[in-house]
Amino acid sequence: YGTAASRGAAYLFHLGTGRLLRTLTADDGAAPDAFGTSVALSRDLAIVSAPSQNGNRGAIYLFNVSTGAQIAKILAFDGGPNYFFGRGLALEGNIIAAGADGANANKGAVYFFDAAAQTLIKKYQPVSWAPNDYFGSSIAMHQGRVIIGTLLTSQAWGHDLFRDTAFAITRGGSSVTFGSAVAVYGPIMAVSDFGVGLGVVHLYNAISGAFLETIVPPNGDPNPQRFGHAIALDGNTLLASAPNDSVQDANAGAAHLIQPILRPLNYNPAVTQGTFAPGAPDINYGTIREAFINDGGVVLFNAALTGAGANRNRDTAAFADMDTLGNQELLVKSRQTFDTDIIYGAISRITSNDKNLVIGAATLTGRGVNGTNNQAIWYQSSTASGYLLRTGTGIPIFIGAILKSVPEFVTNDLVGGQRCAAICTLRTGAGTNATNDSGLWVSTVGTSIEAKREGDATIAPLPAGNLGQFTPRLCYATQQHVYSTALVGANFSTFSNAAIFRRARGAAEQLVARRDDIAVNESGGALPNARYSSFIGETADSVGPSCGVVYRAGLRIGGATTAANNEGLWRYDGTGIRRLVLRKGQVLDNPTGLKIARFIQFWATGDDLPFDQVLALVRLSGPGVNANNDQALLLWQTDGTFNLLIREGDPAPGCPDAKIGVITRVEVEPTSSRYALTATLSGATASDNLAL
Repeated sequence: YGTAASRGAAYLFHLGTGRLLRTLTADDGAAPDAFGTSVALSRDLAIVSAPSQNGNRGAIYLFNVSTGAQIAKILAFDGGPNYFFGRGLALEGNIIAAGADGANANKGAVYFFDAAAQTLIKKYQPVSWAPNDYFGSSIAMHQGRVIIGTLLTSQAWGHDLFRDTAFAITRGGSSVTFGSAVAVYGPIMAVSDFGVGLGVVHLYNAISGAFLETIVPPNGDPNPQRFGHAIALDGNTLLASAPNDSVQDANAGAAHLIQPILRPLNYNPAVTQGTFAPGAPDINYGTIREAFINDGGVVLFNAALTGAGANRNRDTAAFADMDTLGNQELLVKSRQTFDTDIIYGAISRITSNDKNLVIGAATLTGRGVNGTNNQAIWYQSSTASGYLLRTGTGIPIFIGAILKSVPEFVTNDLVGGQRCAAICTLRTGAGTNATNDSGLWVSTVGTSIEAKREGDATIAPLPAGNLGQFTPRLCYATQQHVYSTALVGANFSTFSNAAIFRRARGAAEQLVARRDDIAVNESGGALPNARYSSFIGETADSVGPSCGVVYRAGLRIGGATTAANNEGLWRYDGTGIRRLVLRKGQVLDNPTGLKIARFIQFWATGDDLPFDQVLALVRLSGPGVNANNDQALLLWQTDGTFNLLIREGDPAPGCPDAKIGVITRVEVEPTSSRYALTATLSGATASDNLAL
């Protein structure tokens, strides 16, 4: 729009090639109209503002993109001198939003028009606006969500065009440039404040106005850059100008393309494939495999490695930010020294529930290493590192029995406790045979080791006998570990030869349930003709003196127990009381006959009675149930009630016009009783059909 002597012009370019396609000018343009102050584009329609036309009353012009022809000129119906109509401008489909920040003694206003008919839809002004707010100086619009900036007032406004709702957007410590540039895309709004420090861009939830994140200049230039002087959003990408960026030359300027940004939660990348990996020369992160975050905020993962130092991309490694959150450090890597003439091979499974302890599995290679001694369980704490178990070596607490394999290992979630446990199988020979070749190994790293072994005597109230083979399943919550074994001896039949046990730290083992026990109902009373036939899985609450165990069991078919109801979830509360949680075949909704057909996953949550709860992902059956709505997440509470939290086929929260497709993954944090799930979406496009 140039100087006072210039009529102004707008230039249309081909985005892919940068080729100039059109030069747009107003048919009645004259100096100093400031034609080209703001522009907007949607499909084959372009609009250009001239806010200084006719004594600063202002005007906007519509153009056909294909031909460059002017279609129409639009004025504010109540415009007056110094309205500056068109200073802010946005276009979506056939809806135009034009700001006049000088209207009504500089209070400002936004006018919405139908572009096809060139008719006014409405004039919008917030309820609480005042002289010199300059409301409408900047505008952005997407999916009917409009964000409107002001000058000199350190605030912006969100407005839902279709619901006619609005909210103010502010940020503590902002300058008068807050809201000078705005952008919106889907659930995200962006508001710049280029006058604060180097300049910043704040992100907000476009529906609620809740603050999400602040984005700062990414290039490291310490000088004020006016970062965010102009901004644009597209999906997870932010484009922000910094006209005073001095990296190339003093005030040479720059434009920053930043992706991904949050959508809509606050995501912080821990590491990125292909970037530098610390701890060894010339290595980069390759494929990231297992990844975890514990309740101390420590992120740990294992990954393949690439680069000149990665042994032709064959090395693997484990990393964590144990010492300083956000600062990943190498824990263990292929070809590092394990012992004299022995090095680590592949780094595989890892886990950490305690921010001060990571343990993992690795293969070994080197002199004297063969298939009987080439597996190790290593550890890294905040103060020490080493290995806990190695195949082919004796385990003193098992009276020197030789370790054969470690099918399961876990860490405990007590912060700083450095507790871990493993199910071990033992090599036959030298006193080890089929009657004592498995066991449970429990350790506080560097201080103590405890164990239970196949062949140990059973505990009361079980009849006399011995523990049999240990099941390769293990849970180790803060105060207890939970495991299951076979039972052997003359007092056990094929109907009663398995049990679940728990042991709280510093206490004796407790029997949770035994095969052939009479199963109980919701009140703890006997279920008629229902006896446990198998144990399918166990888990535990996190903390508290009454730590509970939740277990999944099958029921022996007979009498009232059929294939339609022969499975369930039960909870043992640590005081000897058992209660039915949910049962296969249970009717969830009497009017519709909705039933549980199958248990897929389950979790124990809560920190002690009466706050313990159980989450269960189930498959449903009943009238109207089909492949599009047959999975649901249920919440059971200690009063015996349950809630259906989310179901396939339900409207997807925060995803307009989309429904839950397939629930693909559920994760639960048991102590604080929080969960997250991912799902596909139906009724969405190929580019936005997944949600968290």
